[in-house]
Amino acid sequence: MCQLDSPPSAFKGGLKSSFPIVAGYLPVGFAFGVAAESVQTGTLAAVFTSLFIYAGASQFALVGLLKDGVPILTAALITLGLNIRHFLYGPGLSGQTEEFSLRERLVAAFGLTDEVFAVAFSRIGIMPHESRFWWLMGLEFGAYSCWIGGTLAGSISGDLLLSHFSFLRPALSFALPALFLSLLLSMLNSTTRPAVMISLLLAASFPLERSLRNRNNCRSFNWARYWNHRQEFPMKTDFILAVILIAVGTYLIRAVPFVLSSKKETGKQNRHQINLFFKLMGPSMIAALLMVSVESPFEIEDNSQLINTALGFVGVGVSHRLWNNSGISVLAGVVCFTAALLFL
Repeated sequence: MCQLDSPPSAFKGGLKSSFPIVAGYLPVGFAFGVAAESVQTGTLAAVFTSLFIYAGASQFALVGLLKDGVPILTAALITLGLNIRHFLYGPGLSGQTEEFSLRERLVAAFGLTDEVFAVAFSRIGIMPHESRFWWLMGLEFGAYSCWIGGTLAGSISGDLLLSHFSFLRPALSFALPALFLSLLLSMLNSTTRPAVMISLLLAASFPLERSLRNRNNCRSFNWARYWNHRQEFPMKTDFILAVILIAVGTYLIRAVPFVLSSKKETGKQNRHQINLFFKLMGPSMIAALLMVSVESPFEIEDNSQLINTALGFVGVGVSHRLWNNSGISVLAGVVCFTAALLFL
């Protein structure tokens, strides 16, 4: 068991545990900053979006939909729909956070992103009960701050950097699936493996969902056209209202189930069944997210792209096997992907 006997030490422990997320969030946040700047949202608007929405796929979707001329309310509702999966994250941690007060649950709910949930789900159970809230705060703060920092860096310097090093665009886009794979590998066991396989197969069978995600997510070959054909972005009041609407909706999706799941009226047998459900649901959802974050082999026209992705995943798997560290695995996967991109 981890020796985290005070709030400061627990917070530092959570901050250290966020390093695997940081390794994935920095390049993806940088990519969002670049994508937002490429459609002339401006640095302030890009950072504003990351500060309040704090959901990567939704932020990319909002920028893409508004750029395509989708009405602001429709774009907000579609974007908000991408975050429905967060509905299960609070209840998924409920069995290990029973000692959290209402205030603590309301605070912690804001930072329950895909990657934070995956790390918390796999590690919070080994923390002392009295330290779990502050450990989770450290984990969420590390992830949140680097997401904001990545967005700011991408918005300020991304255009200049990528104009000189264009190969970094696909490398940045690979960081997200590499992170999902590294987190999934850490959650695999004999109990979760069948559910993960089913989830992978189901996710692969929805080409419409994959098409929507690939169109609006951080795929360089999809938003590259915005890079070369800039127009004025629908900003100001409408954009601010859309961000606020999505931010409030996303927070409620995360917070309400987390608060309601704190009720202890469920019997022991039902509680065991619920915990087993979420034990399987966690890695299953990460597996689905992994599947929809990469391009289907049937949709790839250039075989070299398939080879690059495969070698990147091999790098993630081998490094996970050697060091069992998600941060190292993500970096190794991105390095392998980039090396294959440059030399094959």
